[in-house]
Amino acid sequence: MRWVGRAVLALIAVVAALGGVLVARTLSLAPAAQQEGPALVAAPAIDAQRAAERLAQAIRFQTISVQDGAADPAPFDALHAFLRQTYPLT
Repeated sequence: MRWVGRAVLALIAVVAALGGVLVARTLSLAPAAQQEGPALVAAPAIDAQRAAERLAQAIRFQTISVQDGAADPAPFDALHAFLRQTYPLT
């Protein structure tokens, strides 16, 4: 039974030593230097009227899906063509 007491004391000593090292290392750290954030870029001007017109055009496509998967692909293809034409860079 005596070796159990010594093992527990040894374990406590190891945990205390690790805790001491952890506290010493934490206290020795210097605060991080303040860094400047990235430069903010101004948001592009948005023409609300033109955006509303494009949205109105896009929602006119009859892209209605059905549960059995027999939907007509033509309206989806037309919508994709519209999006490619309207937004060529995306």
